Amino acid sequence: MRLEGRTLYVVRNTSNKLAVLRLDRSGTVGRLTAEVSDPRFDAPTALARHGDTLYRTNAHFYSTDPANTEYAITAIPDPVRHP
Repeated sequence: MRLEGRTLYVVRNTSNKLAVLRLDRSGTVGRLTAEVSDPRFDAPTALARHGDTLYRTNAHFYSTDPANTEYAITAIPDPVRHP
């Protein structure tokens, strides 16, 4: 997860999605504002930002040969800044 002000980014690894929520002032209630999927996502587990781009690591939880699996970081435009 990544919290920026009242915007919460949630990596949903088993569904291969990124959910974006807008939190209320108390930070205890959120409203889904965006949900992003991408064919390059493969069990994403972490999230980082550089400028207007979000970067997600892919864990490949379901790989049958983890030692010989290529791991990658997937870059996507921030859905809040580029809807």
